[in-house]
Amino acid sequence: MSARNPHSPRLSSVHSWHRLYRAALFETDPLKIPERILQAEKVLIRRARKLFMTPGGRIEEQRAVDHALYALNALRDSLKSNKTSPQP
Repeated sequence: MSARNPHSPRLSSVHSWHRLYRAALFETDPLKIPERILQAEKVLIRRARKLFMTPGGRIEEQRAVDHALYALNALRDSLKSNKTSPQP
């Protein structure tokens, strides 16, 4: 049985998209959120492509990537609707 290397490319890819995804979700500066979303989406799309091309795929991670992309899209939509809604 081989030990897991925390610095292996596969694990670093997963950690990279998780980190950027969380940074977008939890950004408190409204002016920085759109850029955080873009950064996370770029990494997520790259990861989704890699998972698609990998035989014997990792369905759990594929689903997680899909859900993360959906959540980022929802966050972007909510930002747009907040900008267009009338202010009291």
